[in-house]
Amino acid sequence: MRGSDSEGSLTIKEDSAKEARKRAVRQWQTRIRAAKVFFEKDFKRMRSDMDFAAGLQWVDQTSLQDPSDRYVANLTIRMVNQKVASLYARDPKAIARRRKRLDFQIWDGNMQSLLQAFQSASMAQAAGGVDVASTALMMDYMQGKQWQQLVEKVGRTLEILYQYECDSQDIPFKLEMKQLVRRIVTCGVGYVFLDIKHDETDDYNVESTGPGNSMYDRLQRVQAIAEKLKGKEIEPDDPLIEQLRLNIQSIQESAQRGEQANLVQRLEFDFPPSDKVIVDPNCRALKGFIGAQWIVREFIRPMDEVNTIFGLEGDDAVKAGSDEGSAKLFTEDGKELTGTEREHTKDLEEKKKLVTLWKVYDKRTRQQLYIVDGWRDYVCEPEAISPTVPTIFNGFACTFNDVETDPLGKASIYPPSDVQLIRCAQKEYNRVRETLRGHRKANAPTYVASKGMLTDNDKDALKAGVPNELIELENVPAGTEINKVVGILQKQPVDPNLYDARPIVDDIEKTVGLQDANLGPAKPHVTATVGNIAEQSRVIQSSSNVDDLDDLLTSLAKASGFAMLGEFDISTVQRIVGRGTVWPQDPAMRADFMNEIFLEVVAASSGRPNKQLDVQNFQAIAPTLAQAGANPWGLIQEGVKRLDDQLEPSDFAPLPVPTQGAAPAPGGQPTPGQPVGKPGQPPMPSGPPGVMNGQRP
Repeated sequence: MRGSDSEGSLTIKEDSAKEARKRAVRQWQTRIRAAKVFFEKDFKRMRSDMDFAAGLQWVDQTSLQDPSDRYVANLTIRMVNQKVASLYARDPKAIARRRKRLDFQIWDGNMQSLLQAFQSASMAQAAGGVDVASTALMMDYMQGKQWQQLVEKVGRTLEILYQYECDSQDIPFKLEMKQLVRRIVTCGVGYVFLDIKHDETDDYNVESTGPGNSMYDRLQRVQAIAEKLKGKEIEPDDPLIEQLRLNIQSIQESAQRGEQANLVQRLEFDFPPSDKVIVDPNCRALKGFIGAQWIVREFIRPMDEVNTIFGLEGDDAVKAGSDEGSAKLFTEDGKELTGTEREHTKDLEEKKKLVTLWKVYDKRTRQQLYIVDGWRDYVCEPEAISPTVPTIFNGFACTFNDVETDPLGKASIYPPSDVQLIRCAQKEYNRVRETLRGHRKANAPTYVASKGMLTDNDKDALKAGVPNELIELENVPAGTEINKVVGILQKQPVDPNLYDARPIVDDIEKTVGLQDANLGPAKPHVTATVGNIAEQSRVIQSSSNVDDLDDLLTSLAKASGFAMLGEFDISTVQRIVGRGTVWPQDPAMRADFMNEIFLEVVAASSGRPNKQLDVQNFQAIAPTLAQAGANPWGLIQEGVKRLDDQLEPSDFAPLPVPTQGAAPAPGGQPTPGQPVGKPGQPPMPSGPPGVMNGQRP
């Protein structure tokens, strides 16, 4: 009897857990829908700004080829392109920096004390004794320097690794970043999300660009089609059978070409649309998602694709229906199908039924989860947010026209875009030009005559007259003065002052930081001084936006370095960086480097470089460095870098003359295992070459 009670109690607990799970999913769905409603005006404004920048600038205009042929001088798209060109001109340069740390326990950092310790130790050794204090200080110095060299080598490895990952994206990183800047200028905010893909694990490849194309993704599609064929859900002549054959063929070809040996770990940068990221309404600032407890990414995907990605089959597969717990169906633009529209989709194939998939990042539990709008359960079990980054959220937002908001105020956390700022001036510019065009048409010469004075043939002859043609009028008596029969209608002349667009252009300049010279040829009334002042003002504003962009790139680089140090295997790193790779393997060692090294983007390295200024600065300081005894080889390397030449300085380094003992490597570098140090300083043992053993000096 007690056993039965125990079993009943267990059943009740299981049922309660299932019901709690369903309620949790419904709670998330309610929460996300409420946030979408809360920010709907902002999302609608973003979509409107995108259409406006494209050229849909009249109220009822539905296409770029306006049937009414209304005047559109699209200064907005010129402004957008100008901003993109000035803010992001090239891929940024990321360098590894080391946090300031105290690496010496005994040495005080004074070279004089180190030299004295060296002399004392030498004298004690010559006398047959040992100076314990001096020897301890020297060992402390050597161990600290050894660790610093090790950190520097890991940092260099990290730099090369990150640059490779940026260069090997499916869509070029520079192209995506320029589009991100265009998105920020147009919509007011842009996002980039970081992820690490493991081709040998069950990663869920859901991206804003659509389905993935890795071997694992193709294998997933093959398995899904095969399961449908096995369950007799599709006929042998279904088009999916051809897709099955082509996917198998593609996998075989990839295996023959050696793609199965490709890197199984890689960074992936995803740049979602601005209106497909839903933020917790409690968020106070988009940069850093301050105050937000969760953020959500939204995807409109075919139901069949969702089931394939997450391997859902049978009762677990997402299904649409009218009962509670069934997935809701949507159009491609995110509009929910209801009533008769939903009834018409019953006979549609699963691949044509669209559902809304949400990827939720929950800060409170540090987990990520996937749910489908309306579906009763998770489409995959909640798991830790991946990859692990210092900011918890692996997404980053960038805005240019930041505004201060208050929960009780009317302003939104989504700042106005440049397109929104220029909208009023652009529409007024179009109206002025359209009215001027209408006035000019109305002022075309109009001829009048008394009714009955001219026959229809006379009217046609006057309308169709060509230069130097002699027109004979039928109904005008001979000797009649023609100008008294046909006269010109007097009209109101066009006043240029009424249609002067210069005040509008001035408003554009003050609003978005452009001037006449940026929008077209220089105007006669603009002096060189006035133009320079306006350009300096534009450059100042542009520099602020470049700084915002560099902050985003630095945050992305820091998170990427943190994630790679935490998750990349040594085999992957060695294949990318080379046999000189130094990479931590032990988890404790990884944590040390994750806390000590970080990637940072060089300030303004994403903009157009002032090469002449860099060269002048180096030319001014190089003689001083040479007189102070600086390493000539270092001066040569820095000079080549400043000139931005493609020469490799090490190719021209003279080979050293071999001496007794260990022969130095070409280029003056010590061979592995040889002591490394500066002249006049105690020798310092080098760290082990290649892969570290996980022991700190």
